[in-house]
Amino acid sequence: MPLPVLDVPTYDLTLPSTDHQYKYRPFLVKEEKILLMAMEGEDEAEILNAVCQIIGNCILDDNFNVDLLPLFDIEYIFLKLRSKSIGETSNLEFKCTECETSNKVTVDLSKIEILKSEDHTNKIEITNDVGAIMRYPTPKSMTTLSSPDGSVASAFEILEASVESIYQGDEVHDMEDYTFPEKREFFDSLTQEQFENIQKFMATMPKLEHDITFDCTECSTTNKIKIEGLQNFFG
Repeated sequence: MPLPVLDVPTYDLTLPSTDHQYKYRPFLVKEEKILLMAMEGEDEAEILNAVCQIIGNCILDDNFNVDLLPLFDIEYIFLKLRSKSIGETSNLEFKCTECETSNKVTVDLSKIEILKSEDHTNKIEITNDVGAIMRYPTPKSMTTLSSPDGSVASAFEILEASVESIYQGDEVHDMEDYTFPEKREFFDSLTQEQFENIQKFMATMPKLEHDITFDCTECSTTNKIKIEGLQNFFG
């Protein structure tokens, strides 16, 4: 006689980048093993791969491709998965800004959403007639940029890879049509101010962010801390 097949609940989530709705299930013991093995190695590329594998297992849609999602979508989905799989709260520790005493703070993960900046745009003006069209970093692009030893790409390399095209007036140059040396020559020719304009795309990109307020248990100082990025929400 076979062992019983257990029912698994399903939930809905709305993807921040597209507002498309997907059904998902919590991750199971088999997915938790994948994550724990990756975290033991402390390799950022392996952890990202594990997170993507878990998301791919848990999203119940045949047309879903986790490798093409912006990284902030990845963070958001995994936060929702973790919330339904392990618990909607996470116990974190923060040092008091006044006396440096460690304080335990419970964060409600169900209330954390992706924050979108009003001045965020994928069209960046470089000069009066030259500009860049940007695209969000994805797991696929991060894997392409990773070194053979498994180390992740630098912030500069990620930014370069996020430029989809360069336009001059009505003429558009697809960056995929150019060699690495040709693209590097273009970026090296930018002034610091022009490069900072491109960096604004990354700086204002949607992200997981949450403000935490707590009173220190030792000195009663009220602390206000902003946390962002998936790794900072889990104890």
